[in-house]
Amino acid sequence: MNYSRKILFTLIVTALGFLVFGCTTDTEILGPEPGAYRFSATPDILMDNFEKAYTAMDLDGYGKLLHEDFIFSFQACDVEKLGLSKDHYTKEDELATAAHMFAGTPYVKSNGQVVDPILEIIFLGFEREGDWIFMNDPEKPGLLKANFLVNILMDRGKAGSLSIRGTCVFFVVGSESAGYHLIGWVDRTGGC
Repeated sequence: MNYSRKILFTLIVTALGFLVFGCTTDTEILGPEPGAYRFSATPDILMDNFEKAYTAMDLDGYGKLLHEDFIFSFQACDVEKLGLSKDHYTKEDELATAAHMFAGTPYVKSNGQVVDPILEIIFLGFEREGDWIFMNDPEKPGLLKANFLVNILMDRGKAGSLSIRGTCVFFVVGSESAGYHLIGWVDRTGGC
């Protein structure tokens, strides 16, 4: 076999290898389908991924965006109104709640109350207000925060829609090389 045929043969075998075995990229690892989510090299890419995971009601994808130390903070009036035992959720609490939200089926609370399913989540607005602000926290290097004006519609079919409108504060941590994760979400929507 001459030299040019060896090169051609090698190229064909390599191309067939990619077709048969494929290759894995960061986006394929982070989402339910190839290209669903991009590597969160910036806080804005992370928030784009957040919106995609929420609208797709993708629990696994959403969970991968959250930092181990993630905290969701409620407003004081919501703690009372919702009868919560604490004013925040940990990552575990948040994912348990998201599992019910994203399931698309009715949920029965411990008191027997049936909660109508959320059939679709639609982001009508999700805009960052101002720049990401560096938080000089020695325990969390790379910690940033930004306010977002949100307008999210949760369609429950015949049960009507829920609307979440107002300001939310998001905290992210990470770096361009390691990627960013959502470490905090402070709900300031509605009014107390």
